[in-house]
Amino acid sequence: MKSSPTNLPFEVAQIIASFVAEGSTLIRLGAVSRVFAEACGEEATWERLYRNVWWNIPRQHTLSYRSDYARRFVLDRSVFQQLQRIAACLRRTCPNQIRDVDLIRLLQRDKSWLHLINNDEYAECMTVPRGMALHQYTGDLCDQYTTCVASITLEYFTLAYISREWNYWLQQSNRNSPTHDSICLEEGAFLLAFSLFDWEKSLNTRPDLARLDMFRRLDELALQLQSRIGLETTASEDPVGATTKLSELLRDLGYGGNVENYYDLNNSSLLFILENRKGIPITLAVLYKCVLRRVGVFVDIIGLPGHVVLGISTNEIFVDVFCGGQVLSVQNCREIVDQYHVEWTDQFLAPVTASVVLLRMTNNMLHCMHRRLAGHLGELQSFEISEVQSRIQFLRKCLLRFQGDGIEEYDDTDELGVRKFQFENRYTLHSFASQFD
Repeated sequence: MKSSPTNLPFEVAQIIASFVAEGSTLIRLGAVSRVFAEACGEEATWERLYRNVWWNIPRQHTLSYRSDYARRFVLDRSVFQQLQRIAACLRRTCPNQIRDVDLIRLLQRDKSWLHLINNDEYAECMTVPRGMALHQYTGDLCDQYTTCVASITLEYFTLAYISREWNYWLQQSNRNSPTHDSICLEEGAFLLAFSLFDWEKSLNTRPDLARLDMFRRLDELALQLQSRIGLETTASEDPVGATTKLSELLRDLGYGGNVENYYDLNNSSLLFILENRKGIPITLAVLYKCVLRRVGVFVDIIGLPGHVVLGISTNEIFVDVFCGGQVLSVQNCREIVDQYHVEWTDQFLAPVTASVVLLRMTNNMLHCMHRRLAGHLGELQSFEISEVQSRIQFLRKCLLRFQGDGIEEYDDTDELGVRKFQFENRYTLHSFASQFD
């Protein structure tokens, strides 16, 4: 007997339905036969579709996944239509091509746009990445205004996402626990790496998957380290030996200091280092600390002026991670500081916390940007700064506020505060240069 959609086994229909990526296609497939209607109507099938699109948005548990999928799809389309209307109004107001900075100033005075970004329900639609149906539409748009409005709006919510996660982990780092401090440093390093994604990459990259990929790579390094230490050996009993073996492992894998391109902005990204295996002292120190924590060894990061090293407090031994894991004494550390013509103090050997390390990383990023833009210093009032610089400036401001006011958290529900910093400081190099130290 010939097979047809009407007499396919239910299990086969389930498998076919599992390959469907859109709700509208699933509904059409369910209309083929009773078997497909049953397979396509299963809650598990709609849950998979829902989580694929709105993976990081809490759902309304009073609704089924199919109903909530339909509700959010309509809401997404509504948001996109509003953005189109806002763009159409701006196009009528300014028919000639305008710069993004001018478009942002117009948006700040547009009541429809302000209502859009302050609406909690719409904010759910625009949670990064993919957020809303806009992701599916912008590629087909020829309208410059709609594309610009969309990118600016999504960047606004990207910044809100990053700042929300950033402040959460800053709070967690205040527990005075080596474990918490190390975990918060790891999470903060990921957020800094994610902040370096341009708009298109951040839109097409799921932060949760990028984060898990980073953790997976660190786990793999820890497993290789543990195999070198020995499964029957406890690494925490010999932190110097574990650190030495990690240095050997990383050298064998090609990790090291990026001497040839020291001021590359990507050197401050832990994701970049795991991919390209080159970095600067502070990011390599974070890599060491993250891997060693996974085998039970807790080391300190020592922020010498101009150069970061690892410290093993129980042995008063220091490790220069930029130079392949060279072991240093206190005298060696003094010699490093002397190269920068700084008067020595024993306080330089004190371990620094996660928030201090992250602040130093943001300073390094801004310094790299400053060097890259040095040729434009005569155009301070007109030179446009990218979204990446805006994010790093914003995170640095949050860190300074955290360190100055204790546990006080930046309130990311204060939309005016976010707008004020993002849109007033984002496009002027002068504001960046004035904050740099």
